[in-house]
Amino acid sequence: VRLGLSNSHVSGNSAGSRGGGLYVAFCKSMALVAVELRSNFAFESGGGMWISGTEVEMERLDVHSCRSSLLGGGIGIEASVFSLRNASFEQCTSDLGGGLYVDAGSTASGALTLLALTSNSASSWGGGLLSQMTALALANSTFTGNNARSGGGGVAAFEPRALTMTGCALIGNVASGDGGLGGGLMALHTPGLLPLPEMVRLEEVTWKSNGAAGSGGDVALGNLGTVEVSRSSAHGSGAVGNAGSWYVHQTQRVTLVSSTISGAGAGGVGGGRHCARVL
Repeated sequence: VRLGLSNSHVSGNSAGSRGGGLYVAFCKSMALVAVELRSNFAFESGGGMWISGTEVEMERLDVHSCRSSLLGGGIGIEASVFSLRNASFEQCTSDLGGGLYVDAGSTASGALTLLALTSNSASSWGGGLLSQMTALALANSTFTGNNARSGGGGVAAFEPRALTMTGCALIGNVASGDGGLGGGLMALHTPGLLPLPEMVRLEEVTWKSNGAAGSGGDVALGNLGTVEVSRSSAHGSGAVGNAGSWYVHQTQRVTLVSSTISGAGAGGVGGGRHCARVL
């Protein structure tokens, strides 16, 4: 049985646990098309919607002013197979993943495409988006004015199986707390916990006017394998600590091809780029 919800508005709801607006669990197949989630709240996770154990296709979603206390202010996804295309997340808040949270065990059936994440915030990591232990691909998407105190103002990826960004723009995002890492993007692997990510590939990505109270105004990468950057640009970002633009720590191989870093500033070392223990 395939369930569907289309051309619908879900607003002003609350839940004591998960799924302030919608809670979707263990459905074999579901499609959400042209759905607005607005001003919903979950005390725990998934302020707008929580999805668990479901195969779901999502398109033309408008997620606005949704909140949760722990995971996924806008939408939280766990142990699911999903697609997401042409969706906006704005002014959503949580502790982890202000706009969108994708947990371990979830698989995207393709690139997350045509997303616009604007003015979302996280009190810890991933103001716009946070993923954990997943392969994440983003295409033709924008992250603008998002904020996370600990790191990953625009995007945070913990233990990424793989990470690809193509044709994306990260503008005016901030890691605002003391020692905050990666105003635009933060990707971090813990040595010995899991195998190294297959690849971090960033192609035709624009970073502009991002900032970090710690290191990596645009990007902070730690303990990764191979990182490839091509036809990308970073301009006008800054960090209170090190690396006004790119901060790379204990990563095996980093290549930048046909890419530019300009107009960046750091209070510590590495105005444009700081690499420490790159093997």
